Amino acid sequence: MTLLHPLNYVRLFVLADPMAVAFLTLSTYAMLRHLRTLSLPALALSGVFALIGGLTQIYAAIPFIVGTVVSGAAHTCAKRHVSQICVTFVAFGAFLIGLQLAWRAAVPHEVLPRRFGFLEPSLGMAAFYATVWTVAYLPLLPVAAAALWSWFRSGRPFHTEASFLGATVVTFALLTFFYQWAEVRFTFIYQPIVLLLLIVLCARGAPTLSIMKPRHWQLVNAGAVCSAVLFAVSVALMPLAYYGAPRITASPRSSWVVDAWRVRPVDRFGLGASPSAKMYSQATIPAFGPYATRIVRSYLALRTRQEDRRSGALEETVRISPSAAEADCREE
Repeated sequence: MTLLHPLNYVRLFVLADPMAVAFLTLSTYAMLRHLRTLSLPALALSGVFALIGGLTQIYAAIPFIVGTVVSGAAHTCAKRHVSQICVTFVAFGAFLIGLQLAWRAAVPHEVLPRRFGFLEPSLGMAAFYATVWTVAYLPLLPVAAAALWSWFRSGRPFHTEASFLGATVVTFALLTFFYQWAEVRFTFIYQPIVLLLLIVLCARGAPTLSIMKPRHWQLVNAGAVCSAVLFAVSVALMPLAYYGAPRITASPRSSWVVDAWRVRPVDRFGLGASPSAKMYSQATIPAFGPYATRIVRSYLALRTRQEDRRSGALEETVRISPSAAEADCREE
């Protein structure tokens, strides 16, 4: 889908999900800094990163929202700190809503997709995520189990940073579980938060309130090595899947790493036998999913219009009716 996007016609482009995940991670790191030092500039910086990411994809604002709640709950006795948290949160919400409304008013939209239209309190995605979460997080289970066991054995209570990351992971997991749309990317969107949580649990210099017993670092190191090996094996045995549940295969030749190495040009649209002047107007569209089909149609319509302008044609060969676009948006 990425390679077929119309923005690829322009040399420089930015994809929404990677950009949102990048600012989501930066916002989380700044929030961790605030929770450790109670720095107001770090809190404001986390809000700025969340605001930029939230304008790209709304889920990028989740770590900041969870972090402000955790920070306020951890320091309920400090009235000045709670008031600063509330002012920052209200300002963030006002800026986010205002900028989104300004964007909709400034840029004409034919159809606006429904936000959170697929969120339902249902167990319909249980089978899907049983497979996805097993593939995604089973390799991380040894290091997570060893870190948690070592943490509890030492008598350490969870500090604010670990509570914030854990609450953020749970929030993302619940939202994706109840979102009735089967896409693997929803799990990998918050994987940086999961990795940050493991880093905090495994950190030797993590802040502690009491130390009753020394931690068993040998066990944590062994768990990290085991997770690294399992992760390498999962990469070799799991083909890359964007839609649907990931598949396990015993053939390493089917893994996405080998496929990326052995990739060759493929004439997906039958353009090789078409005349160069009318190449895109005679293209055939393979059976894609709803997202990819709409993107490919838009791309072919764009290139066909360019061909017609060059040849002086008055009518377009490829058209996308508003009803078709509206149907695709409803399916999303």
